[in-house]
Amino acid sequence: MANMNIDDCDFVFDFDVEYGNNLSNNKYIDYMESDVKETYNQIRQDFLSIAKSLNSIIQKEGYNYNLSILTHLDNLVCFYKREPYRNIHKYKRKLIIRALAIDYIDSNFLITLIKLLENMKEDKSMSKEEKNGNNSMYSRIFNILTRFAHLSNEFSKTLVVISDFIDFLLDQLEKYSLIITDSKKAKKIKLQKEVSSTMSLIYNIIRYDDCKSYFIDNTRFVDSIKSLLCMNVTSIQLMSIFSLAYVAREDKAELFHSNASIILYAVESLEKAISSRKTKCDDEWTAYELAKGIGRLAVNDSNKQLLVENGAVIPLYKLTLSEDDEEAYEACEALLNLAFDEEIKRDINQVKGLKENIKKLSKTDRPCHKPAQGLLWVLNQEYRDERNQNNQDTLRATRPMLKSIERGGECNNRSHIMISYEWSHQKIVLQIKDFLVRHGFKIWIDLINMQGSTLDAVACGIEQSSLVLLCYSENYKISPFCRMEAEYVVTKKKKFLPVRMDKSYKPDGWLGIIIGSRLYYDFSEINTPGHLKKFLKDINDILNQDHEPVKEEIASDVSKKNTHADNKIKENNTNNFNNQIVALSKEKLSFLKNLRREAPEYFYKKIENEFNLSNLNNLIDFMVAFNKL
Repeated sequence: MANMNIDDCDFVFDFDVEYGNNLSNNKYIDYMESDVKETYNQIRQDFLSIAKSLNSIIQKEGYNYNLSILTHLDNLVCFYKREPYRNIHKYKRKLIIRALAIDYIDSNFLITLIKLLENMKEDKSMSKEEKNGNNSMYSRIFNILTRFAHLSNEFSKTLVVISDFIDFLLDQLEKYSLIITDSKKAKKIKLQKEVSSTMSLIYNIIRYDDCKSYFIDNTRFVDSIKSLLCMNVTSIQLMSIFSLAYVAREDKAELFHSNASIILYAVESLEKAISSRKTKCDDEWTAYELAKGIGRLAVNDSNKQLLVENGAVIPLYKLTLSEDDEEAYEACEALLNLAFDEEIKRDINQVKGLKENIKKLSKTDRPCHKPAQGLLWVLNQEYRDERNQNNQDTLRATRPMLKSIERGGECNNRSHIMISYEWSHQKIVLQIKDFLVRHGFKIWIDLINMQGSTLDAVACGIEQSSLVLLCYSENYKISPFCRMEAEYVVTKKKKFLPVRMDKSYKPDGWLGIIIGSRLYYDFSEINTPGHLKKFLKDINDILNQDHEPVKEEIASDVSKKNTHADNKIKENNTNNFNNQIVALSKEKLSFLKNLRREAPEYFYKKIENEFNLSNLNNLIDFMVAFNKL
């Protein structure tokens, strides 16, 4: 049997990292009803007891292989098969798993599992069957990791920050792919459970936006997936296709079209999952993860027709009828992604009862109301006209909020700059907003759900703008809501400036068409005053407004607009740049001043590294302090 050889793997776990900081399971516990909370507390108590007993065994006997450890590992997940857990509604089970996942992290038990894996790599006395067999410690640990990664973003994110753990998984996948490519069919079949175990964990991790960056543009991963697609095992093929959908860019479209049979299997599996309404067990797929995977496939424009030809629309519509919020959300968003294709839009409009149900969902307070509104907007010109008529009311309703987020107050005849962005980049976007406000610009930005519909508010923000900053990234391109904004900007023939938020991302697909070869401004890294000065100048040129000229030293200008900035520097214990500069010798200070004058680019690079200037605010604060000396 071709088993993975852990002895050949090199992975190091950095146990100095404090995993799980600032995690709280209260957001899950607070949603639990009393009976669910009672079940959770019972399972948690059992877990803590098992973990304590297992740690006691390890303290006495070390991390060596023994049956007692295996038994304890089995007991950790047996609650799946017990009463009263199995009688609880599946949505409520999710709350239990997600809360329990954080308990695993907080108790450091996850580290115990990883140490067990590490010891297996180093233990020369263990047989291959003990290390790698179907009933081995390895398979049990992976079973636990996969079950919790499946439903917990926090658990998955903790796994990817464990030093070299992802490389360890990719090593295994790469070895399997070599065997699959070079060996006979009999050997491939024997690899099935091992490949499935590793691929299941990777697939469950990769679905989360916080985790997928470890796999994007990873040649090792993509090449291994290509080999797995050759295996005649549909569950592995589907995991592979979905995993590619989460990380592959538009230039990998051929991989999906050459595996159309797997797309059909995904759609048929969704139909089956909706009909059976079973929870995930063994190789079965939940309706939620199938809809999410299909929706992610639909982001790629070249996949849209392939999905529709294989019958994706009807089961997605059926899933919008689900009472499960997550299922309904993913179904609505998948249909929204498909509807950007004009021909498919007509097909969706012809599905009896679909628009009526989507309209109902759009008026609820369920999470799916947002993609439902978006879908109606894309599908229906009449609906867009109706929403546009409401924009004046929305404008009046949002004025009090606009005052708090833009300089100059109301959205009146003097139009504003709108910032279109994806929420994962909100921190740097807010710094850009603050920077522009300090220089006299009126800014419209969606910080919260504004009064009235968010859709109305955003449409109003675009219509009333004189310029839109498209803060683009991989996540921006993937988001159907960002696509709606960007395409509406083009439809309304608004001026826009592309602003790059992700250094590694080159616009592709629909976003590549919109941005084209336009000059973009890069805010993915620290920006020098010279860069910011040009940014302001170009905005002024586009707007053709009379703003005060940008001063030679941006930081000095910021200092005048913020008279208390120096006090903030002195009060800030973590970024006390004033004290750091004062501590410099006269010779060093003189050197820096000369360096700034004679080699400004090197000066800013030097201070970035020397004083850990990780963002725009830090740079501004540093320059305020520097200019005062």
